[in-house]
Amino acid sequence: MIDKMENYKSSGNFNVLDYTNIGYFVIDYNFNVIFWNKMMETFTGIGKENITDKKIYEFFPAFLETKYKYILNSVFEDSLPVILSGKEHKNLLANKKKQINTIFNIKVSSLPIDDERFYAIFSVEDRKEVYNKIDELYEINKKQKILAEATKNLNNVSVNNINYHGFCEKIQELTDSQYVAFNKFDENGKDFTTLAISGINENITKASKILGFNIVGKKWKHDPHREKLIKKNKTTVFNKLSDLTQGSLIKKNIITIIEKTFYTGNVVIIKILKDNIIIGDFTIIFKKNHAIKNLSLAETFADAVGQTIDRIKSEKELKANQEELEGFFNVNLDLLCIADLEGNFIKTNKAWGEILGYSTAELNKWKFLEFVHPDDMQATLDAMATLGRGDEVLSFTNRYISKDGSYRYIEWRSYPKDNLIYAAARDITDRILKEQEILSQKQQIEKFFNQSLYGFFMCMLDEPIEWNENTDKDKMLEYILVHQRMTRANQAMLDQYGAAEEEFIGITVRELFKQDLDHAREIWRGLFDKGKWHMEFRDRKMDGTPIIIEGDYTCIYDEEGRITGHFGVQVDITEQKQAKEKLRQSEERLNTLLSNTPAVIYSYKFEDGIPRVTYVNKNVKKVLGFEP
Repeated sequence: MIDKMENYKSSGNFNVLDYTNIGYFVIDYNFNVIFWNKMMETFTGIGKENITDKKIYEFFPAFLETKYKYILNSVFEDSLPVILSGKEHKNLLANKKKQINTIFNIKVSSLPIDDERFYAIFSVEDRKEVYNKIDELYEINKKQKILAEATKNLNNVSVNNINYHGFCEKIQELTDSQYVAFNKFDENGKDFTTLAISGINENITKASKILGFNIVGKKWKHDPHREKLIKKNKTTVFNKLSDLTQGSLIKKNIITIIEKTFYTGNVVIIKILKDNIIIGDFTIIFKKNHAIKNLSLAETFADAVGQTIDRIKSEKELKANQEELEGFFNVNLDLLCIADLEGNFIKTNKAWGEILGYSTAELNKWKFLEFVHPDDMQATLDAMATLGRGDEVLSFTNRYISKDGSYRYIEWRSYPKDNLIYAAARDITDRILKEQEILSQKQQIEKFFNQSLYGFFMCMLDEPIEWNENTDKDKMLEYILVHQRMTRANQAMLDQYGAAEEEFIGITVRELFKQDLDHAREIWRGLFDKGKWHMEFRDRKMDGTPIIIEGDYTCIYDEEGRITGHFGVQVDITEQKQAKEKLRQSEERLNTLLSNTPAVIYSYKFEDGIPRVTYVNKNVKKVLGFEP
């Protein structure tokens, strides 16, 4: 028997197995390696001279496991061939000396030595590519199932339960990516908002701290560079995050920190389009040295998400329209009705009862012309004729009688369609009464304005101006001199300046103060600095006559705080000032006379029965030696 084994080894019967791409080795029933072909050397890195005549388990310890001993014992007894799949028996040829990065399928067969003894011959095939392909197909099938399920679930998405974060998670699952963000664009496809991001929550939080803002909910301004990069293709792949922006959205040094901190690599953007306008995108970030997988599946899901968003938008608009239509008759405070061209009510809302006091049943018994004030009947018939010709009637007002017998002013907007009139109206009685009251007040104010003995005026700028600590006030005053002018003045104001209305209205500050512009600059600077100012100043009439004016002046501001002009109330106090000056001069002459007379002069008056001295001249002390 030993001789026959030696014949196998020396006869070269195994040598032909050196020239195949399948690994072969042979062991005897004592687990000694009898043959080790060149492919096995390639697979394991162990030369035949090092392993031949050695125990196989010295190199591959798994052969000592009970299950393999059992398999080999059966082979040594001439059993049927045994197939050891690479998936289940990947550790059989595990070797501590060399990492074997492949998957082997192993077939073990009996090789007769004599009539009673057998060798075990192993054929070893590298099935890594096959298994990888199987795994790839399995993974694709798995992803396809995920896609099918995710797409199916999109049918259940509604206005109230749209889950953008869930969309990101599905894209992440389909592409084996690190992070996925969903961005929703505005109607113009320019500005966008990040609505969700999936990935490692701790890292997302950390990234937000580095960026200085929360990523989710962040509103981004339009980035022309980003738009240009992704414009041509539905999907665009970038080598790194910093390739996506030139720092217009995020500073370059921050992007570099993000890339290094989270070891990011490729960035993929899948656009969602509607009528060639981008309505959203998925921004997909991968670990460094990783590329996108299942791109077509991700694009398909992105398209499905886009259709869902569009569907939800349509549903939202439809729902809004339905609610608006329902609310049109149920909650609207205006009078709403549908009527025919014969004047019959077909449908009315509750506001009729609240405003005019009629129930729907009562209204349906009558034609709406029966409610119209007699004086408004012809105008109403004319409006109906207009509707009958197919033209709308807007802002038409007539009076309707209410159930209590009073009349209310009703303003209508009516549209004809298919022999029906669709009308919305509102009770404007309070507005009409208020307008009448305002008109009456305005007439009174006008009467007061025009008949007042005080001068009233308004002086407005051609354009509003900024007046604050940042204003070049000297330069602005020159603008004011030319561009602020009288826009309104009452008769008393005109009389103060001896002017006719046509020559006074429109006159500029420069023209009004042409004889003393520095004085005008001083007045305007003080007024615009204070906002309100009571002042007395010298001015001139239109003919150059000097006058003295006392008045109150208030700046007028717009909603942005800019000065638009000012108004004033003033009176000519020239005569008062002149009279006062004459009195002062007279008193001064009297005091001089009394002080220089040689007589003793004094005066007193009684207060509570006691005389009180009110005046003494200087001779009192000379004569009396004291001042009483």
